[in-house]
Amino acid sequence: MNILYISYWNMGDGLTEATVFPSLRMLRELLPDAKIVFANIQREKLVAGPPVLFDQLNILYSPIPSGSKIINKFRDFFHGPKMLQRMCIEHGIAKVIARGAPSGALAYLLWKSARIPFYVESFEPHSDYMLESGVWNALDPRYFLQKDWERKQKEYAAGLMPVACSYKIKLVKENVDSRKIRVVPCAVDSRQFAFDLHERNRLRQALGLDGNSIVGLYVGKYGGLYLAEDSFRIYKIFFEQVARFALIILSPNEYHPWVLKQINVYGLPRERVFVKSVAHHEVGAYCSMSDFAFATYKPGASKEYLSPVKVGEYWANGLPIFLTKGVGDEASMVENGFGGVLFDPKRINPSGLSDKINKLLELSGSASIRQNIAKKGVEHRSIDKLREAYAYFLFQK
Repeated sequence: MNILYISYWNMGDGLTEATVFPSLRMLRELLPDAKIVFANIQREKLVAGPPVLFDQLNILYSPIPSGSKIINKFRDFFHGPKMLQRMCIEHGIAKVIARGAPSGALAYLLWKSARIPFYVESFEPHSDYMLESGVWNALDPRYFLQKDWERKQKEYAAGLMPVACSYKIKLVKENVDSRKIRVVPCAVDSRQFAFDLHERNRLRQALGLDGNSIVGLYVGKYGGLYLAEDSFRIYKIFFEQVARFALIILSPNEYHPWVLKQINVYGLPRERVFVKSVAHHEVGAYCSMSDFAFATYKPGASKEYLSPVKVGEYWANGLPIFLTKGVGDEASMVENGFGGVLFDPKRINPSGLSDKINKLLELSGSASIRQNIAKKGVEHRSIDKLREAYAYFLFQK
């Protein structure tokens, strides 16, 4: 059984390493003798070529060249399926797995002509995310196209793997056959993100932070699905209310000029804010040096269907989180007393956040609570759920 795996992200995107690579490892574990082809929409020039992992797993890499302009993104869905069909013919592909609803659209368009069964993991209402976050508007043709392709995926995909239980419930209410749905939260490498006291001490010393500093961590981008300026309003309140507070921001290099501007606009103490860009495998060390972490998403009704990768990574390290209310199954877990505090983006003010900050400090100050967060967080994001879903769809269903 030969497999084509499709991703819509660049090879260098952190989400590729965090979410795609674990899936490829699992496929190779379950299908040791199969040919596995990985195709992605590659918008940037490959500097170093395919990762060593592909040689280790014997993965064939076949990128689809594209660009970052809007016209390129439209072309992806017209030329991309043709290239994918040629790959399927060349490699004798029997099944297609797509990561995310945009990749699922490519898999559906391929299915229309080739009729190869396709499965969509991390299936979410991407069109609604983009609309609610203000990235697309209701008249944007990208919104209409993606919305329609999501309907087609619900109808024609051989299997759907949403990341939240709440979305499975919604899909069943929409008359999607429950037998072709398996919930698979975004898996996290528990070893890579396990708490490491040596790394905590090493990085704090390197940054000039002592053991009494209270360190908050943010990993990711700003804008799009995530709060932008409002994040810095939040940071400002933390600096005002938390003694010896320090902030670590791990964000792609292209965001650094904007981040540095916001630090000045909001009057944050520059000597206590550290802005860096690091490889995904280095993030775990920064989790270990921190006391809690920020997961500041824009609000919206569809956000309950998310499974934020960063939340899983924070929890695997034992970090309590400062999370936007209504985001994923994780928000319900926090609401029930586990793993952090929830905030309302409409109430970003000192009085609205004071109790939440105190609760966060209480959670982060308890070694036993952090150990429990790590234990349950790893269970929630276990790679075993992906293994079970793949086994069901590829061998049993």
